Amino acid sequence: MFSLQVDQPYPISTIATSPSGLRLILGSSDLVITDRLDRVVWRANAHPVRLRFTDRLELLGASGDVLWQAGSNGTRCSFGNDGVLRITDKAGKTVFSTSAPSPSGAVVTLDRTERGVDEALYSPDGRFSLVLQKDGNLVIYDAAMKPLWASCTILRSLVFGGDGFLRILDQRNHSLWSAPVRGTSCLFDDAGLRIYDQARLVWSAVLNKLVNYTPAPTATPSAPIKNGMLPVAIILIILLILIVILLLIISDDQQPRQQQKTRPAQKK
Repeated sequence: MFSLQVDQPYPISTIATSPSGLRLILGSSDLVITDRLDRVVWRANAHPVRLRFTDRLELLGASGDVLWQAGSNGTRCSFGNDGVLRITDKAGKTVFSTSAPSPSGAVVTLDRTERGVDEALYSPDGRFSLVLQKDGNLVIYDAAMKPLWASCTILRSLVFGGDGFLRILDQRNHSLWSAPVRGTSCLFDDAGLRIYDQARLVWSAVLNKLVNYTPAPTATPSAPIKNGMLPVAIILIILLILIVILLLIISDDQQPRQQQKTRPAQKK
């Protein structure tokens, strides 16, 4: 059994392996648990997968949770030929920008529809691109694909904090994901990832089904049935068949004898 130490940051790596081969892995894009066949059996969904503009710019996780946001009370989000992403309010005041914007220049406007991973938005002249990458990082690139700005929403470490919450932190030490409840200890073993409040289980990664886990059956020859494993009903049926066969044999043996007794004697 592996116990996560309080306030100890665990970097991107395989954090722990259970006796049955379950692995707790913090990757560059998510926290996952894999079985001994390297199949993902649980994931935290901690990395952003969608970009949305409401009155602010938001990065959303797979479950719709807001994992990162910028600006507030904005009415317009634009991306211009200066390579700057900016949000302005109804008075035209900038409430967020990735760098100091130029006084003028053509722009493209982000509408209020969500954009997925790798859906790039280009400046009007095509020199700059805004991309939500597969690792969850929102990045602005120039024409040479040199990064000019990033949201830094890449997973960096897993921490079980002194406040009792299990969290995944990004490069800014901001929480991208946390377990919904707090506890006093966090354990990982063949039953999965679990949080306890003293001795009471308060949260788990829904892995109890993997206790004593065995791989799915493959097309291999069936093992012979062990002695004493046949159901009683089958044994009774076999015994009944043997009795019927024995009675038929006895009946066939008695018929010739009866014929000899009833045959009339031959005259001399």
